[in-house]
Amino acid sequence: IDEEAYEQCVENFEKSKWNDRLFCYHVSIDEFTEELFEEEEEYDLIVSNPPFYSENYSSGNEKRDQARFQEALPFDELIESAQALLSENGIFSVIIPYKEEEKFIALAKECDLFPMKITRVKGTPTSEIKRSLLAFRRNLSEDFLEDELIIENTRHDYTDEYVALTKDFYLKM
Repeated sequence: IDEEAYEQCVENFEKSKWNDRLFCYHVSIDEFTEELFEEEEEYDLIVSNPPFYSENYSSGNEKRDQARFQEALPFDELIESAQALLSENGIFSVIIPYKEEEKFIALAKECDLFPMKITRVKGTPTSEIKRSLLAFRRNLSEDFLEDELIIENTRHDYTDEYVALTKDFYLKM
């Protein structure tokens, strides 16, 4: 919804080797969902790194706050949109703060989306869980996968699991 972010996205898409298959929409998720829902457009995979901080706080930078705080995209709106756009066997994945995990899963269940995988992320073996990587589907399953990802053994000594997961995205991995 931010003009500059939209323009950066278009520029990135144009530079991509898949630029003939990428489209960027400059609309809110509600507008996007409404337009595509009417066309009966469905997706097999929806991935989101939503604004997820819920604290009543402002950094003084409106654009930064919009990108970081739930007020710009409440979890229930995101989940409802994902549910409307997801194909029958589709997967909806998000990264959120661990402290929001229980609430997010409950909201997803209200929209008939159920966990298929939960990965809890820790910075180091001794640190607290900081993030949750959640994957949902329409089918309820009692045997969903739960695991843990540790980013570093010590400062700048990344775990093999983290390197395997991120090496295609970071130049120095």
